[in-house]
Amino acid sequence: MRPDKPGFANRCPDCSSPEAEGDTDKASMSAEERKALAEVNAERRKVIRDLLYRKDR
Repeated sequence: MRPDKPGFANRCPDCSSPEAEGDTDKASMSAEERKALAEVNAERRKVIRDLLYRKDR
């Protein structure tokens, strides 16, 4: 395996454990927060789609 390629460990598992613990934030989101986030993401996708496929080019 080579550096900067998939599957290469840049750090030991002990150094990476705090990052893995930080992924639990999604589980603590309330329903309102999840809905707001979904709405923001939907609007972002719509804007990007409009920019990519607009007809006035």
